Amino acid sequence: MRKILRLVLGLMLCVLMMCLSACSRPCPTVRPMSPPIAYLQAVEEPRPRGRTNADLAVWISELRAALALANYQLLSLRQWRERIENHD
Repeated sequence: MRKILRLVLGLMLCVLMMCLSACSRPCPTVRPMSPPIAYLQAVEEPRPRGRTNADLAVWISELRAALALANYQLLSLRQWRERIENHD
């Protein structure tokens, strides 16, 4: 009699475990994301050309433009990361 009771109880537990596992939702799949490639490209450093003060002024303006582009890429990368983190 006890063997039958244990068998029935074991079967009931197996059925209960299968039913409970059917109610659980699947684990979310985490997929690592990489930022857009344009945000990661290196900004080319301008090289000085010529020997006059006018050439130096042109080089300074090119350096400022390169710095502005690098800062824009960095800002875009930070904004992308914030969008990804706040998406959850």
